[in-house]
Amino acid sequence: MTRNTKFGTMFRGLTMAAGLAVGLFAGQAVADTTTTAVDFGMTGDNCGPSPVYAGTFDGTSGFIGMEIGNCGDQVDVSVDIGGGATFSFTNVTGWNNTDTNDVNDVRALTGDHFFSNWAGSGPVSFAFDGLDPNDILVVDFADRKGGERALVTFEGVDTMVDGVVGDDGVFTNVGVVTGSSSYSGSFTGPNGDGEGNLSAARITVIRAGKGSGPTGACCFGESCWDVGGNDCVAAGGEFGGEGSVCDASSCLPPELLECCVEGELPSCLDVECANSVCVIDPDCCLLLWDADCAEMAIDICNGCDGTTNIQVAAIDFGMVGANCGGPTPVYSGIFDATGNFQAMEIQDCGQQIDVSYDLGNGASFSFTNVTGWNNTDGVPDSSPQALTGDHFFSNWDNSGPVSFSLNGLNPCDTVILEFADRRGGERALVTFEGVDTLIDGVPDGDGSGVFTGVGEVSGSDVYGGSFTGPDGGGEGNLAAAKIVIIPGEDCGSCPGDLNGDDVVNAADLGLLIGEWGCKGTCSGDLNGDGMVNAADLGLLIGYWGPCP
Repeated sequence: MTRNTKFGTMFRGLTMAAGLAVGLFAGQAVADTTTTAVDFGMTGDNCGPSPVYAGTFDGTSGFIGMEIGNCGDQVDVSVDIGGGATFSFTNVTGWNNTDTNDVNDVRALTGDHFFSNWAGSGPVSFAFDGLDPNDILVVDFADRKGGERALVTFEGVDTMVDGVVGDDGVFTNVGVVTGSSSYSGSFTGPNGDGEGNLSAARITVIRAGKGSGPTGACCFGESCWDVGGNDCVAAGGEFGGEGSVCDASSCLPPELLECCVEGELPSCLDVECANSVCVIDPDCCLLLWDADCAEMAIDICNGCDGTTNIQVAAIDFGMVGANCGGPTPVYSGIFDATGNFQAMEIQDCGQQIDVSYDLGNGASFSFTNVTGWNNTDGVPDSSPQALTGDHFFSNWDNSGPVSFSLNGLNPCDTVILEFADRRGGERALVTFEGVDTLIDGVPDGDGSGVFTGVGEVSGSDVYGGSFTGPDGGGEGNLAAAKIVIIPGEDCGSCPGDLNGDDVVNAADLGLLIGEWGCKGTCSGDLNGDGMVNAADLGLLIGYWGPCP
């Protein structure tokens, strides 16, 4: 019996076996599972050396080439996937933008790909025929390295194939099906029309019977099937163990958990706490919220009581006024995978103004002599804005550098300041507390933001800086700031207060006398000479009374 839940767009477990089964259970029969890796390469006149992939497929077996035909020709093409079954395309135009001329280079699916709707030809259609209706078919595609995408529709389900291909191929699952001898689909560009680009396919068939090894729940994304364990693993699924049964929760993706608990995903439920932990260890928000992240949360986030000792502000230099003819791109998505940006209103396009942002607790982040601007790149409002267009101009109309300052801070706190430039390579030379830093990081296309640190400071309530163009004059462009404030210990405004009651009195004198003669690290060593003696007693008497 099989059960097919609504599967998600990404395939979470295709990491095993191609062509051969993997023996998961000692002494059990080899799984009747085959995997075919197909490179959409060409062997004809192909606008460059043929990049039919000659390397490894997920480290286990070789790709086979699918000859599309000559560069730009609109053709039908088919490949034998074994057992009398075929994988075929109609209305496809072959193309090749290879990125190397050396036949000895690893191709890594870098250049070979299909074009759909080439010269208005319409979507590319594909089909699987000749299968046993009892077989389970698992279908995966890879796009071309370089970020070219395709929207694949397979048996009525739409999936965006958008994984950047590396040396061994990165695949996205588009469907797991059974019950028929034929299945079909198509692909277009990412918006449902125009060019769509694919470079390879991975086709896994679990043959009729599905009983090799002890049976149990097998997850492909959010689809669950009761199959043999060897077949599940050979097809790249996640096996739930002998005797496990598919139910509504079998293949649900992991969820964010409380920050003080080890999780299976990056980040955690409390955005403010996650931001604070990830200032110390970014991997907690980029890779995995592991046991070390949870332990830090217990300390930094006060046992996950809803408060945190570290303050993180993410500021988008956007606008809400007239913005030079494009939708305002104030960033509304995710900041470092955990928290939301806040908007700093620059006002109308081209106006030279002063502007400030409230950091809380009496602190502020402000600019003087700034000119707001917006070169939005036209992405729809529903898409992550990715710091694509909103930015400052400095020295607009010879107005001089833009100055900025952090004010009203606790001198005991440590402040970390970072900036991101506008996507597209526009840069700025930032001077902060006497240190020059060139901001030249291009933000990720997914909008996570790529930031460059310009300084880590403490000991004052005010810090200042400025920015210009990359050569020290002219226009400088910034898109966002990240400000981290880490509370510090008592920084010495009342060093004679040894017991922390905000007054220097007999209680502190008693503590100092108790440490008399102490050498090394001693709380009573007020002058820092490594021992407690009459010099420290003189200082303590000088501090006598309430702390300022």
